[in-house]
Formats: sequence, structure tokens, C-alpha cells
Amino acid sequence: MDNPLSTIAHKLRTPLTVITSTVNNLLDGTFGSLNADQKKWLKKLEGHASHLEQLLNQILDFMREDPAKANRVLDRMGEAQTSTPATFGPTEDSTPTHPGSMTAGRSPLVLVVDDEDDIRDVVKEGLTMKGFRVLSASNGEEGLRLALTEKPDVILMDVLLGAENGIDVERKIKNQLSSFVPVILMTGQDDLREKITGGNSEPDELLAKPFQMEELFSRVRSMTRLKKMMDEIERTRQKSHNPKARENS
Repeated sequence: MDNPLSTIAHKLRTPLTVITSTVNNLLDGTFGSLNADQKKWLKKLEGHASHLEQLLNQILDFMREDPAKANRVLDRMGEAQTSTPATFGPTEDSTPTHPGSMTAGRSPLVLVVDDEDDIRDVVKEGLTMKGFRVLSASNGEEGLRLALTEKPDVILMDVLLGAENGIDVERKIKNQLSSFVPVILMTGQDDLREKITGGNSEPDELLAKPFQMEELFSRVRSMTRLKKMMDEIERTRQKSHNPKARENS
């Protein structure tokens, strides 16, 4: 059974991630230019979101002192659970994609796997604005299928995917793909962050929720550079074992 406190952290940090990332996208001009008043109020919202994150962390630290409270709070959160707000517009990128996008001179292809519609949407909007092509999946099975068929350049994978575990999905992808694809695991759970960085899993990057969009962009850019370098090493290795390839190079 999951640690109740860690589950609470995930439930609280998920909506905070949507708020923070959406504000980042708006300030970055993803949805068009803003006037001075709009920027002023978004900056205020950004500051309040940062303050809310600090308060959330303080509350979680307080609850660690009495684990029984975490169970009671989790029960209350379950009772107060409301339906997920409706989303507007398509959540998946319908643009046809092709394997080996970077070697073909195309913009890098990023696969986003998260069971929260709003997080997939806000991350997709931000990455698309930065010139990336984006595919998204709402569960591990769909993420695995898209990873194997589309061969993305980078995968952003949430650790908690409903009843599925993103760490297990990551391992399946790594085991079944013949080429290297970097995986960035996203999590809002403190204990999972400790386990992941403690050696029980080997993600290429770890991104803690809530995150700033610039931090996400930086990690994705870094992983695309790593992907490009690893692909070049593999091409060089193949040439060294293929006399005809060496003659034609």
C-alpha cells in the first residue's frame, strides 16, 4: 500500500503543478501577447502559487510527525473528491510522426505520459511553443505503445499513473526499445523521490512537481542533446563493425 502522506503530497502537488505551469506558459506568451495589467496579475498569481507551495511543504512536514493524521486526511480527501474539470479541445497531437525524428532533421518528438488531462495539456502547449513536436498518453499501456511505435526523442513520464507505476513502464520501454530514449520521471511524492534517487530505478532525469516550465524546458533540451549524442555514438559503432558502411562514409 502507498504511503498515505506521499499520496496526499501527490494529490496536492498535481493541481499546483497545473496552476504554476499554466501561469508560466501565459507569461511566456504561449497563448499570445499580454498587456501590462494581465502580466501584473499573473505575476501576483505566480507569487501566491510559490507561497502556497511553501505552505504545502510545511503542512506535509507537520503531518510527518503524526502519521495517523495522514490516514484521516486522506479519507477526508476521498470523501470530498469531485469530478475532474472538463477540458476543451483535443488532448492528443494528431500530427503524423515518424521514427528517428532527430536524425531526419525534424524537431525533437516528446512523449508526455500523465493520467491528468490538464498536466498533459499545459506541458504540450508549452513544449509546442518552444518548437517541439508532442504526443501524449493518459496511461502506461498507451505510453508504452506510442514509445515503441513512434520512437520519441524524449519521454516525460509521471510516476503515478492511476493503478500503474511509471517506473515499471519506464523499465518496459527501456527493455523493448533497441535504441536509447531518455526518460524524465515526474513525481510529487517525497518518498518516491527518495526511492528513485536512491538507486531503485534509473531514470535519466527526475523532475519534482510542481515545476517551473523553464525547468522542464531545460531538462527536455538537455535530454535531446543526450539523445543526439547517444545516437551518434551508436552510428559510429555500427560503422566500425560494417566495412561497407565505412567505405561509403
